Amino acid sequence: MGAAEYLEAQAKHDALNDPQAEAKAKKILKGFGFSPEQFDRRAKEFSGGWVMRAHLTRLLVIEPDLLLLDEPTNHLDLMSLLWFRGYLKNYPGAILLISHDRDFMDEIIETVYEIDQSKLNLYRGNYTDYEKQKEEKWEHLTAAYRNQQKEIEQIQAFIDRFRVVQSVAGAESGEAARQDGTTGKAAAVAKGVSFQFTPAGAWWSAPDRSQRCASGLWRSQGV
Repeated sequence: MGAAEYLEAQAKHDALNDPQAEAKAKKILKGFGFSPEQFDRRAKEFSGGWVMRAHLTRLLVIEPDLLLLDEPTNHLDLMSLLWFRGYLKNYPGAILLISHDRDFMDEIIETVYEIDQSKLNLYRGNYTDYEKQKEEKWEHLTAAYRNQQKEIEQIQAFIDRFRVVQSVAGAESGEAARQDGTTGKAAAVAKGVSFQFTPAGAWWSAPDRSQRCASGLWRSQGV
């Protein structure tokens, strides 16, 4: 046994031999439904449910800094459960609780840890608070998803409109070059043309010739 294990065992031994430990144990046993006549009976004389109550008593007498409880209310009747709930509300250490008893959790816990898709999420408050926060979080994510889809549709509409305008502009610029009959001159004009798309329409402009096309209609000044 290492030094740390020895010190831990010694601390437990001292706690159980504390003159007040016996009185504390009897108080807790009584809270769990044991009668004074049953205090000195051997554990094997009791059913499994009563043995679990005895184990809970031992843990509460030792009073560890971190109390781990897995479905602690399974073998308790109503009166024992109410007593146990009140006792834990004043427990001096931390409690890590796993339970399906929603009312019990609402009275005891202050923080809920949720494992969701391999991630550990923390929610402040009792179980009812956790459900409310979870619902609000889901509504927020749903609204964000809908906004994202709306933005995607707007971007797609922008792209589709851009392709239409680009196609019309390309066809009309080619027709203008054929009508002019001078390929080199058309190429020179095209070289100085810049393109810009705004919500009002598509615009091409050439600073040197003041040429501009709005909404796919080509206007030429002095070309």
